[in-house]
Amino acid sequence: MTQSPGFDHISTDVIYLNLKRRVEQELQFYSEDQFPSADEWDAVTTNVKSARPGLEKTREATQLADELWRRWKLPTLFFMRSHAVVDERLAALTEYGEGGNWSHRRDHSGQCQRSRLDAKGFFESTECDCGGGPLSVAGPTLASLDYALPNLPNAGAPLSKRSNDFFFWLVDDLDFRQLLGFESVGKGDVVDAGESHPDTAIAATCRALASLMQTQRDFRLEGPALYEAFTSAVKSEFPTINALEDELTNSSPTMLPWSSHLEGLPRNFPPKLLPVLSSELRSWAQGRNFNPRVHLIGTGESAEWHIWWRKHLDHSLEKGPPPAFILDPTADPSLLNKVFDVTATFTKDVPSWPKNVKVHQWVDDLVTRNALGMRSMTNQMSQLGKAARTRWYTRIQSGLAGYPQDWAVGIVTHKEIEEEAIGAMGFEDVRSMHYGAERGSDQLEDVKILILLGFPIPDIDAFKEEAQAFLYDERQLDFNWEIREQFLDLTDGGTAAVQVSGYWNGQVANYFRQKCQSGLYQAVHRIQPYLVPPEDERHIFIYTNMPVQDVIVDELICGPESQRIVDRHERVMRFLGDELEESDRLSVRALAELLSPLEDMSIDTLLEWVQENGESLATEAGISFTPGHRGQVARFEKQRHDSHDH
Repeated sequence: MTQSPGFDHISTDVIYLNLKRRVEQELQFYSEDQFPSADEWDAVTTNVKSARPGLEKTREATQLADELWRRWKLPTLFFMRSHAVVDERLAALTEYGEGGNWSHRRDHSGQCQRSRLDAKGFFESTECDCGGGPLSVAGPTLASLDYALPNLPNAGAPLSKRSNDFFFWLVDDLDFRQLLGFESVGKGDVVDAGESHPDTAIAATCRALASLMQTQRDFRLEGPALYEAFTSAVKSEFPTINALEDELTNSSPTMLPWSSHLEGLPRNFPPKLLPVLSSELRSWAQGRNFNPRVHLIGTGESAEWHIWWRKHLDHSLEKGPPPAFILDPTADPSLLNKVFDVTATFTKDVPSWPKNVKVHQWVDDLVTRNALGMRSMTNQMSQLGKAARTRWYTRIQSGLAGYPQDWAVGIVTHKEIEEEAIGAMGFEDVRSMHYGAERGSDQLEDVKILILLGFPIPDIDAFKEEAQAFLYDERQLDFNWEIREQFLDLTDGGTAAVQVSGYWNGQVANYFRQKCQSGLYQAVHRIQPYLVPPEDERHIFIYTNMPVQDVIVDELICGPESQRIVDRHERVMRFLGDELEESDRLSVRALAELLSPLEDMSIDTLLEWVQENGESLATEAGISFTPGHRGQVARFEKQRHDSHDH
């Protein structure tokens, strides 16, 4: 049972009733002092249900968990983006004097035998020897979302089974990437598993997979082509695909190390690979379409298998997951429902965007990783890649010229260039975060200038893999990359049309919006715009033309060519107004001749531009446009208003 701000309101009684039923089942009996009444529940949840990013929703949520524990001893497990964000939140709670009841569930020590085997893929194969012990249900607890979700494709239990022992869950600022499992496996591990895995069918499968691994750059094998090649490679050991399917169905990938030497132990990837591989192999053998989740990628230096799966919560377990609030204004319920059982949503009216938080947004393009010279690691380190980013850093420096050098500046960009970008800003105090790690953090809340550089999704191939994994059970997905007109809301009440590239069809469009809108929205709210005092001036520079939910733009930023077009457009509007005030018509050639001294373009090029844009220019100016044809002169004219006597 999940709550998500930002969508149409539905009665939330179902959350209360499910929590009450869970308490009855767990405690067998309860009295008035062991569980809130309906009125008390409504009172303690009012603030968290109406909070928004930038309006201390995380603090409201921790106060709800505190109240549930203090008054009724109902323990809440509060999931956050990362342990770093948990540490930040605990420090804030301590500062408020509210941290006394809270604990932070951390991972086992890196030297813990169990932790080291877990890292190799041998989950729960030995006991903890670092003293970390199991998750304790002894009060409100902060943890990473990983503790709620299983770490294997066919596992229903969460990573920490005691997560389900809590009476209530809170999830703050959900990152959909955390709802997916991913494993990247190099050739060495595949070869080792083929040589040493104790299960003969799994070993044979790994040998066949290793034989397919090629190193040339941009090599990719997936979907039907992958399984045609795989069945050919495994044919010497399993002449028919049915024989292999039967063997794999009866196989049980072990969680016990098959070597006593931990350092030389290969990674135990088969428990993650086989459920996905078997499913796709079966679909291919039966002639059914499927969205691939297993990909063989050549990088130019090596080859690796990418294995993806969507995590899920198993409500059929004896003790399933408890009721939950998910606090995320950008979460799409139709997507969220693929993992959580969304039974209710609630919303809150959006406050007006604060006038003292000025937004400056780039309008020309998305500013993809490619535009930032990050198509690949080789491209990123090359002179061309560095030159591409230098151009953007220079652009940013130009935009920040005139602001006091002692102002604190924050930048959110891609992880790979985060350190480089800090040094390129030219300010004394520059702080940074990267896309994917910005959620729930207050690290940038007091910067005077916040910069968002780039579009917050991985490269197109990586996004496609991720979307196929999350939407694997959908029908054929539409990955047609298109340019669509979108609109930026402006402070004068108008809008500015921008041409935005992206995926705009079906569920792929929903996931695309989820990724980019969520990333940009979360990044913008690191400055907590709604909490900035009215007398305090702040600035947000957004270097991508993707509109951001609820944001009002003060200034449009564009490159030199776009600026020339803007200037030309303003001149044309002025010339049309002036000339048609004196006469009834103005030819296109006469207009081009007026523009010519002010433009670095030939008369013929200007004529062509005016002709192409004549209709839209005339509509905006409230006049008529007649294209040139059959000897007629192309011209602009005052609109005639015929009058009739009645």
